[in-house]
Amino acid sequence: MPYEPRWYIEEAIDATFNYFDTHGGTNPDGSPVMANPLIAMPTGTGKSYFIAEFVRRAFAAFPQTRLIMATHIKELIEQNAKRMIDVWPHAPIGIHSAGLKSRDVHQPIIFGGIKSMVKHTSALGWRDLVVIDEAHLVSPNADTTYQEFLTALKLQNPYVKVIGLSATIYRMGLGHLTNGNIFTDIAYDITDIAGFSRLLAEGYLCPVIPKKTATQLDISNVGISSTGDFNEAA
Repeated sequence: MPYEPRWYIEEAIDATFNYFDTHGGTNPDGSPVMANPLIAMPTGTGKSYFIAEFVRRAFAAFPQTRLIMATHIKELIEQNAKRMIDVWPHAPIGIHSAGLKSRDVHQPIIFGGIKSMVKHTSALGWRDLVVIDEAHLVSPNADTTYQEFLTALKLQNPYVKVIGLSATIYRMGLGHLTNGNIFTDIAYDITDIAGFSRLLAEGYLCPVIPKKTATQLDISNVGISSTGDFNEAA
């Protein structure tokens, strides 16, 4: 049975294309305008389907596009790449991930792990668009992996655009992701009360019913890091 995108996937795709139609361009000094949107969708609603369908339509409209889908773990790379093939069986994709034992740098669409790709940015060449899954993991600090990767890509294409996907568009120590130096606007957000309510009512999400466990954890002696998270070593 052919895949038919759910209504919110359609809305998110339309919102992303509309965003790029109305944002971007060049500043008076000739530098590119930053226009990097965020797409916020709850966990379980199918961000991998959004990625696949958006990429398919982007290539249908602009066949010369060169794109990278970046994330942090091999399971997400594999899942997103599989979904891409499900939606577009003949998609020109390659995998660049040490964990998946593949180092493709030539295909127009690369699904890759950030820690693997950052070492081969020049080989990946000119890229028009970077899609980051789990965008809340992108640190605003200049000396971090994503920042290094995007800076290197901009040396080859100053106009490269970045789309961030997350169920939680906030980061401890930063606040809203638009407070950082990558993402500029929210193009689509269905993580508010109204969005959750509709998704639950229409059966796209299951209501969470927590149950008390027999195991109790004592975290009274676990410290808090400078970013507000629990100290992992403790």
